[in-house]
Amino acid sequence: MNASLFLLGFLIVICSILDIVGTYTPGWIVGNGNLPVLTWIDVAGILINLPVGCYIGMLIIFGVNTRLICNQGFTNSNRTPFLVIAGLALIAIALIVACVIMVAVSLNSYCGRCDYSLGYSAWLCVSSAILSLGIVGLSIHLARKSCCDC
Repeated sequence: MNASLFLLGFLIVICSILDIVGTYTPGWIVGNGNLPVLTWIDVAGILINLPVGCYIGMLIIFGVNTRLICNQGFTNSNRTPFLVIAGLALIAIALIVACVIMVAVSLNSYCGRCDYSLGYSAWLCVSSAILSLGIVGLSIHLARKSCCDC
């Protein structure tokens, strides 16, 4: 198996785990005081579930495409799934960044004297988004260059 293909699969699995753990653990907000009900935090709570779907889609597409590559070899028809993976990774990055910004801005603007900050769950999702940049780069590399080399 191509080293780039193996690294892409590894990154997709790691980012999926980080995002799922970050999304479904309760450590998004830490601090002292009473947190008022905020509509933007509710919106962010709904939107943060969408990147999990993107990562699950990436895992499925990568698995099917890797199976095709192992059976048929690396052909030109294997390019499109890598571009779809790159697109899903970009969507996941944008959604994670938007959700973290919504939560952080809501905490600072509505809490006033409260001492709240982002917890470990938010930072797990941010690290997943940062590592997803590698998914984008490797997917584009495999779609544009590796097809011609094999």
